[in-house]
Amino acid sequence: MKALRLACFLLAGLVASAQPLELLSERSSDGDLEVVGGFSGGRTNGFIPRAQLMNLPSVTVTNRNDLEVHRPLVYTGIPLDDLFGLLPLAPGIDLVTAVCRDKYAAVYPKDYRQRHQPLLVLKLDGKDYADWPSTPSGARMAPFYISYGKFVADPKLTAADVEEEARIPFAVVTLRFDRFADTLGRLQLTNATGATRDGETIALGQCLACHFSGASGGRLSGKPWLVLAAWAKAEPDLFQKYVRNPRQVEPTSRMPGFPNYQAPALSSLQKYFSAYLVQSVGEP
Repeated sequence: MKALRLACFLLAGLVASAQPLELLSERSSDGDLEVVGGFSGGRTNGFIPRAQLMNLPSVTVTNRNDLEVHRPLVYTGIPLDDLFGLLPLAPGIDLVTAVCRDKYAAVYPKDYRQRHQPLLVLKLDGKDYADWPSTPSGARMAPFYISYGKFVADPKLTAADVEEEARIPFAVVTLRFDRFADTLGRLQLTNATGATRDGETIALGQCLACHFSGASGGRLSGKPWLVLAAWAKAEPDLFQKYVRNPRQVEPTSRMPGFPNYQAPALSSLQKYFSAYLVQSVGEP
């Protein structure tokens, strides 16, 4: 972990002196990276050719137990934080979201990036994306993957016995850049305490990957944040049952479920979403 921090520090010095990347208006290959968000000059999206990314300063680290393929892997890639210095971003942009081919999305606020230093992986075991392995379920990991040299959960962020989890999206095709205050910040409660605060931590760390509110989060589930909030308030017991074992409630659900969530976590989630509904639209 110290070696990765040193490598990132040295790389940051190189990035700080580099010129911003020039974005293409359309994808030139399936290995290009789409970037979306607020850019200087008013544009809202563009594409970075993979060859251009491969020519940037990078770091190489070994993860002794990759959390997707469950074996050691060597990553060569670019720390997500360094992309902020390479792109022509508008002032105040501080949040990056990795969007996958299936619309799953992993959200990386500044504090998370500083704690864990996630890498935009360009090579796995020295191989370009065409030769990457598949996950145990057979899913294709290319064209981009985000992981860590080593992930260590922050014990201060354990909420209702749920530990902070690594955000390791594969098949990433887009990075979205936003202002935290305009997106994720709007999902935070004004005066959350106790169980409600724990629920907020779990929701923003887990639920946001598949559920969305405006530009925040993923769209894999198709169910927006306010729908979850309305359900949590109207049917709290059913909501908690669904989170733990979705197919017990809806046999065709694609949601994997969270059987490790015990009563405190389920109750905290329900309290957060109920409070969010009240904060957003008033008392129903």
